Amino acid sequence: GSLPITDATIKGQSNEADGAGGFNITWTTKVSNYKCRIYSAMGMIAVTDTGQNVLRTHKCIGEYNSLVVEGDIIIVGTNSYRVVLVDPVYDKERIHHLEMNLKKENITFG
Repeated sequence: GSLPITDATIKGQSNEADGAGGFNITWTTKVSNYKCRIYSAMGMIAVTDTGQNVLRTHKCIGEYNSLVVEGDIIIVGTNSYRVVLVDPVYDKERIHHLEMNLKKENITFG
């Protein structure tokens, strides 16, 4: 059986200096109604583009969107997942869709 396609929201994180040596994290919605499928994939190590080993909890197959990058958050309902690896899948010469490794995180968006 196929997994249902869901509408997700993708937010990007930016850090702004707070003037006291720290940062304020702000979240900006990058993509709304992002069509994707998220499924559990516990216990696998994903190696990010920067060479970090991250324990992934889920995988996501989603439509191609050039705005989606590592570190973004995918939100589906009350669940939020950090994108730890983006792997474009090609159809001959163009990118057909994205496969992503995700890490489920509980993130509060202020």
